[in-house]
Amino acid sequence: MRDTARQGLKESVTRETLDRLKAALARIAKSKDSSRDPLICSVCHNLVALETRDICADENGRVVHTDCCVQQTIAASRQAQG
Repeated sequence: MRDTARQGLKESVTRETLDRLKAALARIAKSKDSSRDPLICSVCHNLVALETRDICADENGRVVHTDCCVQQTIAASRQAQG
Protein backbone atom coordinates (compact mmCIF):
# COMPACT_ATOMS: atom_id res chain seq x y z
CA MET A 1 0.00 0.00 0.00
CA ARG A 2 2.82 2.37 0.81
CA ASP A 3 4.45 1.75 -2.59
CA THR A 4 1.19 2.61 -4.32
CA ALA A 5 1.09 5.99 -2.59
CA ARG A 6 4.65 6.74 -3.64
CA GLN A 7 3.95 5.90 -7.26
CA GLY A 8 1.28 8.59 -7.34
CA LEU A 9 3.74 11.29 -6.30
CA LYS A 10 6.16 12.56 -8.89
CA GLU A 11 8.83 14.63 -7.27
CA SER A 12 11.32 16.55 -9.33
CA VAL A 13 14.23 18.78 -8.50
CA THR A 14 15.01 21.71 -10.74
CA ARG A 15 18.47 22.49 -12.00
CA GLU A 16 18.32 25.79 -10.12
CA THR A 17 17.69 23.97 -6.85
CA LEU A 18 20.63 21.66 -7.46
CA ASP A 19 22.87 24.63 -8.31
CA ARG A 20 21.86 26.41 -5.11
CA LEU A 21 22.55 23.26 -3.10
CA LYS A 22 25.94 22.95 -4.78
CA ALA A 23 26.73 26.58 -3.93
CA ALA A 24 25.64 26.12 -0.33
CA LEU A 25 27.82 23.04 0.05
CA ALA A 26 30.74 24.90 -1.50
CA ARG A 27 30.24 27.75 0.98
CA ILE A 28 30.23 25.28 3.86
CA ALA A 29 33.42 23.66 2.56
CA LYS A 30 35.08 27.06 2.11
CA SER A 31 34.05 28.16 5.59
CA LYS A 32 36.25 25.40 6.99
CA ASP A 33 39.22 27.22 5.42
CA SER A 34 39.17 30.58 7.17
CA SER A 35 42.17 31.92 5.23
CA ARG A 36 39.98 32.81 2.22
CA ASP A 37 36.40 34.02 2.14
CA PRO A 38 34.54 32.80 -0.95
CA LEU A 39 32.95 35.29 -3.30
CA ILE A 40 29.30 34.46 -3.86
CA CYS A 41 27.24 35.90 -6.72
CA SER A 42 24.37 37.94 -5.28
CA VAL A 43 22.10 36.91 -8.18
CA CYS A 44 22.61 33.15 -8.69
CA HIS A 45 24.29 32.45 -5.31
CA ASN A 46 27.06 30.38 -6.88
CA LEU A 47 30.76 30.82 -6.25
CA VAL A 48 32.57 33.41 -8.35
CA ALA A 49 36.04 32.34 -9.46
CA LEU A 50 38.49 35.20 -9.68
CA GLU A 51 40.53 33.38 -12.30
CA THR A 52 37.78 33.58 -14.93
CA ARG A 53 37.59 37.39 -15.06
CA ASP A 54 33.82 36.88 -15.14
CA ILE A 55 33.19 39.16 -12.19
CA CYS A 56 31.68 42.56 -11.59
CA ALA A 57 29.69 44.39 -8.92
CA ASP A 58 26.04 45.38 -8.88
CA GLU A 59 24.74 48.85 -7.99
CA ASN A 60 25.02 47.96 -4.29
CA GLY A 61 28.64 46.82 -4.55
CA ARG A 62 27.86 43.12 -4.22
CA VAL A 63 29.79 40.57 -6.26
CA VAL A 64 28.02 39.17 -9.34
CA HIS A 65 28.93 37.16 -12.42
CA THR A 66 29.02 39.33 -15.54
CA ASP A 67 26.29 37.25 -17.22
CA CYS A 68 24.09 37.47 -14.12
CA CYS A 69 24.55 41.24 -14.00
CA VAL A 70 23.57 41.56 -17.68
CA GLN A 71 20.49 39.36 -17.25
CA GLN A 72 19.45 41.26 -14.13
CA THR A 73 19.82 44.61 -15.92
CA ILE A 74 17.79 43.40 -18.91
CA ALA A 75 15.04 42.08 -16.63
CA ALA A 76 14.92 45.36 -14.69
CA SER A 77 14.66 47.43 -17.86
CA ARG A 78 11.84 45.24 -19.17
CA GLN A 79 9.93 45.67 -15.91
CA ALA A 80 10.43 49.42 -16.06
CA GLN A 81 9.07 49.53 -19.61
CA GLY A 82 6.28 47.13 -18.73
